[in-house]
Amino acid sequence: MIKITRFFYVSIACFPLLLVSYFTGGMHTLFLAYSIAAVHELFHLFAALLLSVRVKSIILMPFGITLRLADSLIKNPIKEAIIAFAGPFANIIMICIADIMGKMFIWGGVSLFLFKYVNITMLIINLLPCMPLDGGRIFKAFLVHHIGFINAASFQRKAEKIIVVSMGISGTVLLLITKFNISLVMIAAFLAFNMVGEEKRKNYIIMREIMNSGDKLKNVKYMRTKILTARHDIKAGELIKRLGYDSFYIVNVADKSLRHGTLITETELILGIEKFGFNVSLGEISDEAKGLTSR
Repeated sequence: MIKITRFFYVSIACFPLLLVSYFTGGMHTLFLAYSIAAVHELFHLFAALLLSVRVKSIILMPFGITLRLADSLIKNPIKEAIIAFAGPFANIIMICIADIMGKMFIWGGVSLFLFKYVNITMLIINLLPCMPLDGGRIFKAFLVHHIGFINAASFQRKAEKIIVVSMGISGTVLLLITKFNISLVMIAAFLAFNMVGEEKRKNYIIMREIMNSGDKLKNVKYMRTKILTARHDIKAGELIKRLGYDSFYIVNVADKSLRHGTLITETELILGIEKFGFNVSLGEISDEAKGLTSR
């Protein structure tokens, strides 16, 4: 990685691509693709700035331009979805503008076709529900909002595996038929490669969120609260899968008769897990919390 400015970096892998494009006469196509990618990423940047999300760097990669945020985890799923959708939205706008210019005979020919083709291709690929693509981030934000981060990470991993395997098989068949079109195989390989990194990253985030759960309210004035009701014999490790990073949770622990309940906070749940392990029951954590309160 070559540092150009404090915020802008260029991958060394870009230079072989530049040389190949130069000697094969593809400089115009390469410049067009990077220009479209730049507009795509600028929309991500504008959305992040509007939502007060700090940007760490912009990296020029062989497959496009990547925007990296200062915090690898956006703790508001709605913000994450908006920032992720901003890029594909830019492609939609460019497609519409190109279409209007074509109908008004302002622009036409091969360059217009290529401009629309690159935009449509970029739009379709980016909306795939796989990380680190925009569609994957939107899908993740939707899942986190409804079923919590840990459950969302687990579900998305399974969905991504199905998509990558399907694309790999389809790409292989397409390659055998056309003898030259390896685009789907390359995309599947790219997503498979990133799945390994995302797997480690998700596990790290899960552990970080568990450890830092008690600090959620320290950096904000208020936070949405969610109330969950669970039986006293449920294992804490099972319930924690329902937690997300955008809300503070209160658990109503129902007794054996299911008529009365004891409230424990998310922080007490985490402290109970740290002390007794993931297999501790909610009833035990509730008793521990009541014991601490009475002292």
